[in-house]
Amino acid sequence: MFALEEKRKQILKQLADEFLQRERIVYIKESEFREINTVNEISIDGINITIPNRVTANVIKGSGKIKYLDYEAGNCDPIYAKAIMTVDSYIRNTHRIPSDKDIIISHEQEYYKIQGNASTLAEALLIAATIYSAPIKQNVIIIGTIDQFGTPLPVKAINTKIKDILYFLDITKTNNCKVAIPNNTKLHDDIPTDRIVKIPPFVHIFDQKENKYFSQEV
Repeated sequence: MFALEEKRKQILKQLADEFLQRERIVYIKESEFREINTVNEISIDGINITIPNRVTANVIKGSGKIKYLDYEAGNCDPIYAKAIMTVDSYIRNTHRIPSDKDIIISHEQEYYKIQGNASTLAEALLIAATIYSAPIKQNVIIIGTIDQFGTPLPVKAINTKIKDILYFLDITKTNNCKVAIPNNTKLHDDIPTDRIVKIPPFVHIFDQKENKYFSQEV
């Protein structure tokens, strides 16, 4: 079993109770359109804690734009702002957005500022899947980012983030959900590999030729 500091466990338990009271928890349905499980990082008592987060996409009439509501509202830190602009650049250079539609991306039920880049791989996957109307499996929580060529990358302190999420899933009894991470992530020895899904080192997160998207393979 992976080790966590006692203070960290206490904070995660408090957050889990808060999530359950608000009926906010990870979705573990087989698949869904325009929804994805990822994470956010918050700071409590000087400790950075990673919690599950849900991001959704909405498609409306528009002019081929992608709108990131948390970024536009200023509900994010500079690291997230830069990372989401990298996602935007990659998507626009690689995937064709319908010219008469806009895609709206939102972190749902998130009362904390979006911090760090750990959700941006999931957001890139969500946008690509939305463009191609591909379903997204809901039994994984995705942690990672991408470079401007679409390559999945691990993020800072990813092992700590993984342990936070696994512990959170355990105490909320949603431990049939796994954590998906970039393939080149170096895992700590105490992280159970049967609860991890490795995202392969593809360049394009959505294979247009095969019309297949990695979460359909999880």
